Amino acid sequence: MQYTQTVFRYREDHDDGMVEFLKKYVSSPAVNTGLSGGGTEAQVQKWLADELETYGFRIDKVAADPKQERPNVVAIYEGTGSGNGLILNGHSDTVEVLEPQKWNSDPFSPVVQNGKMYGRGVCDMKGGNTAAIWAVKALKDCNIELSGDVIMQWVIGEESNDGETIGTTAVLDKGYE
Repeated sequence: MQYTQTVFRYREDHDDGMVEFLKKYVSSPAVNTGLSGGGTEAQVQKWLADELETYGFRIDKVAADPKQERPNVVAIYEGTGSGNGLILNGHSDTVEVLEPQKWNSDPFSPVVQNGKMYGRGVCDMKGGNTAAIWAVKALKDCNIELSGDVIMQWVIGEESNDGETIGTTAVLDKGYE
């Protein structure tokens, strides 16, 4: 129970940091246009890897697209090695904004209104990724030691159904399983 209260307190003390993290994550377009059309995920994935490295996680980038320009990010919180690990997997890529006129604001300039954030990718799935990242960051920052590793996989390819080519499968094939 002690750890639960510690992590809850951490979350309460870091709400603003989580919101700012999500704003930056959403602000960087990560549009997946498929294998043939390329994509714009590289910039957000570089930012994500750099940010997670500053948090003290071990980082690897796994690019599997034909030009090796669109990386998946793996961040690891190392445990003691005596227990099973846990994989947290989510995607950073988004679909294109086909009808920007239907948005009340720029989809890549997140807006917070009435306690909710609006922007491309907030619900699918940068918000969920942010929650997972900050949960593991809380464990790390609160010095809560785990017996197994937590392997966070932030991949591309999901929005164009290329996950088996350039996304999750590429990360698993590299040995992060």
